[in-house]
Amino acid sequence: MYITDFQNLQVIGPKEWLPTEEDFTYYELPTNKWEFYCTKYAEFDYGVPRAKPGGLYVEMGVFKGRSIKYLAKAFPEFHWYGFDTFEGIDALWEMGGKNIDMNQFKTNVPEVPENVTLIKGLFEETLEEWVEQNKDNYISFVNMDADMYEPTKYAMTVLNPLLVPGTVIRFDELSDWRVMGYEKDPEIMNLAPDTKYTRWRDGEWKALKEWMLENDRDFSPMWRNWHQSAGIKVVR
Repeated sequence: MYITDFQNLQVIGPKEWLPTEEDFTYYELPTNKWEFYCTKYAEFDYGVPRAKPGGLYVEMGVFKGRSIKYLAKAFPEFHWYGFDTFEGIDALWEMGGKNIDMNQFKTNVPEVPENVTLIKGLFEETLEEWVEQNKDNYISFVNMDADMYEPTKYAMTVLNPLLVPGTVIRFDELSDWRVMGYEKDPEIMNLAPDTKYTRWRDGEWKALKEWMLENDRDFSPMWRNWHQSAGIKVVR
């Protein structure tokens, strides 16, 4: 599998939707042009229904909970599990030519709908026990938003027994499609220049490749957006 396999996939654009005042409990309104180009809601709408049904629905990396709140409301028939320290982590992440202190992602544990369970702590502290508790089940959908290589690799490794043919995984920073030259629209090319991700090969993409090789797994690319995210479906 090569990153070039993602070039000519269906490209999912921004969702033509904004929350109303009634949704303030679950959403934050976009505050700038960058937010209006956010595609993740449309990606969820596309990817979740295409996953193998009947399993578990998971988000790795919750932060303020915007994504998992949307998922819970858009797909109320499923129970969602969200993993995060809510304290940040002691690490630096290279993004946009600078190192981001991951401790800055400390936040209050968000208020979430009833069909969400948040599991607080480092993945190394919480994930193995959760997998053991659910060893007779499988995962239908994962929103993988751990940002960096190390937590993504750990999550993929521990979740491996629950990832089955038909599991759909959305990666939030798999590559950078502008850096790769796949996006050529001038407006998009100049959007959010401080988020250019030149070292994407050392991040989620590396974790995904190693998971494949070490566990004899395979996947089929499903979609990408204009920025850095993409979706895959496990086939072996």
